[in-house]
Amino acid sequence: YIQSWLGQADLCRTGMQPDTARLLQASGINDAPSLARYFAPLDKLALYGTMTANAVQFGYRLPPFNEFAANIDKAQTLPYAIRW
Repeated sequence: YIQSWLGQADLCRTGMQPDTARLLQASGINDAPSLARYFAPLDKLALYGTMTANAVQFGYRLPPFNEFAANIDKAQTLPYAIRW
């Protein structure tokens, strides 16, 4: 549980809501450096598609794509905060 909470807190540093952080964790993204790897537009779109499927399955609210893309851009500028 502690690792998931740390990952959610790290993802929230990008400005996203905690529900979006949980949705990203359900999609396989555990922290901000993992999110920052999705910098290409097609990568962002593929991850958004995975999030869409998980949002329907688990009942999460899906953020708009432009807000999601801004969170990825913000994650690329953040320094490491957690050392796994």
